[in-house]
Amino acid sequence: MEKWRKILEISGIFLMLFFALTPYVPYVRADLYESSFQFNYDLTVDRTDEGTETDQTFNEVFETKFSQKLLPKLDFEYSFKFELENEFQSDAEDTTRLLPELETKFEGDYWELGLGWKRSRESNDLPFEAAQIDESYFIELFLTPEGKVPDLKTKYTVDTSKQPPDTNTKDTSLELSSQYTLGDSIKLKVDYTRDESDDRVNVDSDTLDETFKTEETFKYIFSDKVKMDFKHQYEDETGATLLDAGGKTNEENIKTHEYQARLDYRPFKKTKITADADVEREKDKIEEKISKTQDYSVKLEQEIGEPISLKIEYEKSIDEDRGGISDFTDTKDEEDDYTYEMDLEFSDLLDFSLKYERTIDEIDDRVDDANDEKVETRDASFSWQADTGTFLTMSFSYTWSEDFTNDVLETKDRKISVKPDLNFEALNLKITTDYTHTITEDFTKTTDQKERDIDFSVTIDYETQITDKLNFSLNHKYSRKVEQPGKVIERDDDTTVDFKLDEPWPGTSFGLNVTRNASDRSEDESPPDINTTITFTWDHSMDPFDFALSYKYDKKKLTDNTETFDFSVGLSADSLSAKLTYTFDKTFSEELDESHSVSFTFQYEF
Repeated sequence: MEKWRKILEISGIFLMLFFALTPYVPYVRADLYESSFQFNYDLTVDRTDEGTETDQTFNEVFETKFSQKLLPKLDFEYSFKFELENEFQSDAEDTTRLLPELETKFEGDYWELGLGWKRSRESNDLPFEAAQIDESYFIELFLTPEGKVPDLKTKYTVDTSKQPPDTNTKDTSLELSSQYTLGDSIKLKVDYTRDESDDRVNVDSDTLDETFKTEETFKYIFSDKVKMDFKHQYEDETGATLLDAGGKTNEENIKTHEYQARLDYRPFKKTKITADADVEREKDKIEEKISKTQDYSVKLEQEIGEPISLKIEYEKSIDEDRGGISDFTDTKDEEDDYTYEMDLEFSDLLDFSLKYERTIDEIDDRVDDANDEKVETRDASFSWQADTGTFLTMSFSYTWSEDFTNDVLETKDRKISVKPDLNFEALNLKITTDYTHTITEDFTKTTDQKERDIDFSVTIDYETQITDKLNFSLNHKYSRKVEQPGKVIERDDDTTVDFKLDEPWPGTSFGLNVTRNASDRSEDESPPDINTTITFTWDHSMDPFDFALSYKYDKKKLTDNTETFDFSVGLSADSLSAKLTYTFDKTFSEELDESHSVSFTFQYEF
């Protein structure tokens, strides 16, 4: 009874505060006025052989929003939200949370000013544990003048957290941003952030971090055939831990420059040439370390008549790291990638694609030559797709790849894939088949260098409308995989059957779903894993009420069977809504394992 009295007292106090803070509508000419109250209750009871555990949560939310035009060019908005939550647990201390929140905003034609406050107070019944209080304040200003004038965005935030005697911190954050656009070609942007943390309990734990960024973007269209983009970004990051006796430790000072450029050139109608460059240089002034990344690419796309298209691409990347006081390095990683692609689409029956790609990656460690390495990959593929224009479509592909390390062949892969598909639209029946044969040779092994995998799967999808109210669907998939050597066989068999009865009576629907999953692997001691799930659903709508019921039973061969029962009823009116939900879960095991839960939600909008 004591906890119920506590809930009613706190709820009554804040309900009165809610109405006091909510503007009185008849005396306020508001452009927008919204107020709402929401109540949530959740109860969970878990029963096992070890006993019963109960968890209850009461949650109340009061919220109001208000906006008005104070002057012809001045708008005002205000929102207030208060949330109260009580949690009672049989195996833990009771907890109370208070979460008020307030935001206001003034807006003119070219400016916007916002202020906000948020507070969180969490307490429990432990006699020697103080409440934890978190507060946050912010003020933000946006200036967006017309004409050739830079805009300005700024925000200042203060966050505090207190729970004596262990926690007492204050964090402040300042954000400044300005952007200037000159025509359609030039854009300039500047950002500055400063984050400071003041820990008033722990020694030498204060921190200070600052970031300064600039960005310049240039876009220019020389003609319909030539376009160019350029971007430069600069970033200066500093940070440190401030010592209580003065001075700093754990200092950071990193400066980064990045240059990006792109050129698009179309010398002819069906010819396109693209060149990209991206260079980034990072300097760590504290560690005295320099990192540099370079990425370049050139791509040619050419159409030769209607059926043939060609694409050639070259990419190069270079990563370099040099220096370091705590860990000195001097490495260079250089990668070259060549790609050739050709598509030949003569007809729906003759649609071919060819591709060859070669990648060379060389690592040069100037400190230790033993870490030098050259890795090369060669990939080739051929594919054919055919659409007969009837119920049959077909695809075939062949891929080949080789991997080299220091110019020595290590692995070779070959894969053949065939996929015939049957689609009988008049019968609403689809049959999809997939056959894949993969051969892998690993020359680093002394035995069993060649491995062979054969994958086969067939999927059947069928759907029909038995009557104007009864629908039936079936999905069945069988897959089989054979691994050699050893001839290990994996089998999967999945079936799903659905019945849906829509409105045999007004507002009523029924559903029945049966799912069976079976899997087995040879050469192991485990029996086949077979799971069957049966689900029944019922929904009924009768204005203003909505009812829903579902029951699910899982029958499992290797683990315990389970069942789940759900029932809900909802009420929806103009300004009022409510919903009650009950759930029961049970596991059929030697030990007691079941759970009951009740949830109730009520909301009213003024």
